[in-house]
Amino acid sequence: MICSVAPSFPLSAAGRAGFRALRTEKAQKASAREYLRDLTLFYLDTLTSNPIYKKANAKGLLRMPLYEDEDWHEVPITHIVPIWTTKPKHAYYLSFHLVRDGINGTPIVFPVVARGEDRVRILMHAHNTREEAMTLVHSICSWAEEMMEIEASGDKNRLPSAARLAYDLMPKN
Repeated sequence: MICSVAPSFPLSAAGRAGFRALRTEKAQKASAREYLRDLTLFYLDTLTSNPIYKKANAKGLLRMPLYEDEDWHEVPITHIVPIWTTKPKHAYYLSFHLVRDGINGTPIVFPVVARGEDRVRILMHAHNTREEAMTLVHSICSWAEEMMEIEASGDKNRLPSAARLAYDLMPKN
């Protein structure tokens, strides 16, 4: 079996179109790269300052090791912003939640990464708006809040709402 986290064809096509757009005179003048950097910083600042994110991070529910030192304003950053999830299946649950909210988040799980290092890969792009970045933050935080409620309930069989929806959509054998 070959395991890959290669992007889907539509995502690759969108990326190619984006690179072509960045090569145009208009994009060079508009400084799309600077906008993307500013947007990524806005997303990181907004997410990491959210009290729900802080609580979930403190509980070990999710984390961003690349950005935990809070010095991302001083170093080069990338528009690829993964969210690490620490428990089995949580990368899938977060991905289901993001997709339900209209956001593409790709779960990256074992054997592609080591056990316990599951994550959801999120790609920012220059056509995203601050409102979309806020939607992403709200989606991540609402998922974290729901997961903390589920853990507090002690019900080990309870699934998050987006996962129930995703499983309901799967064909029954």
